Amino acid sequence: MGKAQRNKGKAAEREFLNALSQALQLDYSLARNLQQSDGGGADCIAIPGLAIEIKRHETLRLSEWWQQTIEQADRLNAAPVLVYRQSRKPWSVCVYLHWLAPSVYGDSDDIVTINIETLSKVIHQKELLS
Repeated sequence: MGKAQRNKGKAAEREFLNALSQALQLDYSLARNLQQSDGGGADCIAIPGLAIEIKRHETLRLSEWWQQTIEQADRLNAAPVLVYRQSRKPWSVCVYLHWLAPSVYGDSDDIVTINIETLSKVIHQKELLS
């Protein structure tokens, strides 16, 4: 991966984490995982229990990205959260359906796509930032 690609990735991570921080109404910005390249860690581990992987590409490779997100989350014993965006489109957030509603979908491996606002509501509901 070239320097320009790495810089684009870092910028995307900062952009999303700033947007999520605003949606969560935090008076600080969530931090990138600066050790992510050591051992293939998630892009953000600042929210306990979540392993957030952030992608900013024009060509979607959702299956490949989701697999990467799951592997990272498994290493961290956290819920996988894949976030991606194409130019001129809003951020999309992929999570397991059972993470949103475990009492209803406890056995489901289905993946759903939500937006930043819904992710923020779920984080507050689950009291992950308390």
